[in-house]
Amino acid sequence: MKRTLRLVQRKNSANQIARVVLGILDKVGVSFLLLISFGNIYGLYAVDMLQSLFNYVAATVIFLYGLLPLIAKTNPWILQKIVFLNEVAWPPSSAVKNPQKCGLKGAKNFYLDVTEDTNIGVWYVPPQELQDKQVDDIDLKQGYPIILYLHGNTSNRAASHRVELYKVLANMNYHVLIIDYRGYADSKGVPSEEGVVQDSLHMYKWIKERSGDTPIFLWGHSLGTGIGSRLAKHLCETGEAPNGLVLEAPFTNVKDAAANHPFSYLFRKLPWFHWTLIDPLDEAGVYFKSDKNIAFITCDILILHAEDDVSVPYKLGKNLYETALQSRPESSGKVEFVTYKAHRKYGHKYICRDPDLPNIISPLQESFLRTTKYMTATLIFLYVIIPIILITNPWIHSKLIFLNFVRWPPFIDVTNPLDLGIKGARSFYLDVAEDSRIGVWQILPSHLTTNETNEFERLLKNGEPIFLYLHGTTGTRAGWHRVQLLKLLASMGYHVIAIDYRGYADSKGTPSEDGVVADGYHMYRWIRERSGDVPVILWGHSLGTAITSKLAKQLCDNGEHPEGVILESPFNNIRDAAVRHPFTALFRYHPYFKEVFIDTIAENHIYFSSDENIASVTTPLFIVHAEDDEIVPYELGVKLYESARSNRPPGSGPLEFLPLHKGHGYGHKHIFQAPELPDSIRKFVAVSTKFKSSQPSRAKDTVKTDESPHDDQSP
Repeated sequence: MKRTLRLVQRKNSANQIARVVLGILDKVGVSFLLLISFGNIYGLYAVDMLQSLFNYVAATVIFLYGLLPLIAKTNPWILQKIVFLNEVAWPPSSAVKNPQKCGLKGAKNFYLDVTEDTNIGVWYVPPQELQDKQVDDIDLKQGYPIILYLHGNTSNRAASHRVELYKVLANMNYHVLIIDYRGYADSKGVPSEEGVVQDSLHMYKWIKERSGDTPIFLWGHSLGTGIGSRLAKHLCETGEAPNGLVLEAPFTNVKDAAANHPFSYLFRKLPWFHWTLIDPLDEAGVYFKSDKNIAFITCDILILHAEDDVSVPYKLGKNLYETALQSRPESSGKVEFVTYKAHRKYGHKYICRDPDLPNIISPLQESFLRTTKYMTATLIFLYVIIPIILITNPWIHSKLIFLNFVRWPPFIDVTNPLDLGIKGARSFYLDVAEDSRIGVWQILPSHLTTNETNEFERLLKNGEPIFLYLHGTTGTRAGWHRVQLLKLLASMGYHVIAIDYRGYADSKGTPSEDGVVADGYHMYRWIRERSGDVPVILWGHSLGTAITSKLAKQLCDNGEHPEGVILESPFNNIRDAAVRHPFTALFRYHPYFKEVFIDTIAENHIYFSSDENIASVTTPLFIVHAEDDEIVPYELGVKLYESARSNRPPGSGPLEFLPLHKGHGYGHKHIFQAPELPDSIRKFVAVSTKFKSSQPSRAKDTVKTDESPHDDQSP
């Protein structure tokens, strides 16, 4: 029964559908007949039209997506043309001749030759306060800040949106200078990345020559941000940094800009899009890598970008800002990003219409003024106050040379060398004079051990060579790099004696040139009294090389020759060392640098003339210096070596110079890490011992123990 009912319902539904269809056919019957008639009459013509339309569409698709990319790939100069678009000139080039017709009061038009075949057209727009003054020459020294404006591609310096910005800046009392790069408007030449940056640099230098200390800011828009970023990088690297950089609607690099430009929209889905239309930009020599250049820009940066920018999408400006935050040095100026919401409809060109723009820009100038105040105060302190202090207090030079008050590490107990990992060592004191006492470490060869004071002294006669180590300025005998060298010498089977001169660490007294040399001499005599004929070799480092050289001269003059002298990171004399020291770098351009900072050293009776003293050192001499030494430059060690080679008398001991390549990174303090050093030391000790045995007997070379009292105070 149910099945019968379902069949009846389906039949009724089919009848209803049939009635509806017949009604429609009845109403459109006439039209249907006409359509059939039309098709019969024009059928062949319609087919032809469809065929033609298909052919046209197919040709267009092939041209756009096949032929055009292939042309661009094989002719990258076309892409360069598209990037600069300098041939798209509106308003016409004739409009740039008279900027005052654009409503720029007091503005001037002129030209600058960049090369023989290249010149650039320039506009100068004076600050509002100067616009009523009739002046023939452009005077940029009145104290008003200067903006060098670098426009984007297409058109010229007379474009309406650019003129709007010039007026805003002039009303804020900025000097505004605008250029048309080579090939734009009435400027001669052919644009290229190198060329337009050269044009901008030429303009910047022209401004700099005429502006004195007036602050200069760069302002780039669109493609001009790529030019401005590269120019700013160059200026920062050459020490001519602008006072600030404004980037309006910037991109990260020209490839990103091209890939996101509206013109490339039709091609982005092509598999060969980047290969044919983006990558050839490299072959065209167009890069504009602002994301790379910005890492080297140290001045303040202000980035302005509108969210509704279609030509250079907002995300590219934001990415450039993030790159600047992450890649610039910590000492760089501020970087700020200002977003313009899409509803304000400033787009790519009309940020100049923002009524708050003057308030946004003004902090850039305020930051410069604040920096200028700090810089002025710093310069006055550095170049006026400090020189006056040094001239009126010459004793300060002595403090700066010895730096004995700088104790590092600060909390190390220098009386316990074992705490520093030095085994087989003792610490004791020697009185040099009534008011001077020196702290001493005696370190046994690593294969010897004892805890008895008398044993320490007795073991000096066991035949192993003895090194007297004289350290450099600052710190103590417990300095880390010094400890490492002392350990190295002990591990090689040598005795090592290290002292802190008077005034250093736990030693008493005030250091002076004659005083520290006397400390070294007193220590040498103490060693000789207890070592008999055992070879004694002097080792000096940095300032210690000058002390060692003077001590070695005295010993040779007195017939108390050491077996050898090693000079690590030496200088030729204290004057040259002071001139080349990093501490004096800030003052080298002071007009009275030598009179104030160098000549006054002699007033403290400090000379350390190693190049003169070395002429009297007849014992074997070994000099070692790292090429990357920034404290005592390598060249000074070479000069001392040349002095020794030229001035030592005939019959003097062998002279050797060991240079260490800068690639190893030993610098001033870490020569002990050189793997070739131990073998060089062993060879030098052997040569020194052989040389001593080959010389005629020297009566004074060995000091008998009973000739002077023992004045050590062992702990």
